[in-house]
Amino acid sequence: MKIILEGTGDVCIMVEGKVVRSPPETVALQFNRIDLDSLLHLQNVIRYNAPDANVVDMEILKHPGLR
Repeated sequence: MKIILEGTGDVCIMVEGKVVRSPPETVALQFNRIDLDSLLHLQNVIRYNAPDANVVDMEILKHPGLR
């Protein structure tokens, strides 16, 4: 799966995964594999869109599978 980040030039997030739910106007993805660069980009996108980036950072530190 390739997630293209608009407005960032050629930056994209490459993951292996599948769609697990797709109710109207939303989608839930299960990522099975992600490379380090893509993981860092994804974490930054989540931080940028979160109401409190510190909460995101604490969540990442609490869950080793997200580092």
